[in-house]
Amino acid sequence: MSTAIDVRQVAGEIEWLTPFGTADLDQFIVRPTPKFASNPKLFEVFSQRQIKKNLSAIWSEIHYELPQFDVEKMDTQLTKKE
Repeated sequence: MSTAIDVRQVAGEIEWLTPFGTADLDQFIVRPTPKFASNPKLFEVFSQRQIKKNLSAIWSEIHYELPQFDVEKMDTQLTKKE
């Protein structure tokens, strides 16, 4: 699962959109969506946002589950794109 939530009001009703489910929310797990987890540059954006939010200062129960990157593969991918 990943953490992605949208809440909006439609015709006076609250509507929740949770494309990756709510299991991570229930368990206080923060992790990037698949798109951000699979792209090193987007993962850096995710990481910087988490640093700024400092969620663990608000909720001590939060824990992060982060992807493991193949550094050699990342270097090759980044070199090709630049």
